[in-house]
Amino acid sequence: SFCVGDFLWDKQNAIFRRTLGMFTNPGFPKAPFHLYTLLNRLPGQRVRANSSNAPIDVLASHDPEGKKLGVLLGNWVEDPAAAFETQVTLRLNCPAFAGKKLTARLVRVDPRHSNAFDDWQALERPQISTQELTDYRAGKRDTPRQNEVAKLLEALTQAAQLEPGETTPLRFDADGKAQHRLQLPAFGLAYLAVQLVD
Repeated sequence: SFCVGDFLWDKQNAIFRRTLGMFTNPGFPKAPFHLYTLLNRLPGQRVRANSSNAPIDVLASHDPEGKKLGVLLGNWVEDPAAAFETQVTLRLNCPAFAGKKLTARLVRVDPRHSNAFDDWQALERPQISTQELTDYRAGKRDTPRQNEVAKLLEALTQAAQLEPGETTPLRFDADGKAQHRLQLPAFGLAYLAVQLVD
């Protein structure tokens, strides 16, 4: 199970901890929070979806009117140190979408998208104390260090937000079949949202 946030009493590292919190101590979201957000976006009724590649899991659903389809993919390698990335070929079969005009948007959560952890590591894992975090929350910007902490936390907060995603070309043929390829990094999530255009 997950905790809402990381533990607040860690004075050595008040930014990231390897715990099950959905939010860091400063309050910006971690990947588990985005997973729940994307699960919440799945429309209506679950439909059959399967994966032929063991580390890749997939969930799919559509709305009752048949105008929206959501597909959530996860690359669940077991070794946290593994740099496993695989190309995924997503094959969709939706007769209601045959030859119709639609929009498709792909949202990613992985080390390069909607995730501040790699940004923090690239900055050589800067640390702040619990007192500095308390001062930041109180809006204190009186010293150069307080300004430095504020800039750091604001940049990481921005990097941690769930990205809106990118428009993705997707076309269903006359039989209602479509195919889309994407790279999915280790521990990465990808959510494809497809919607008919009225």
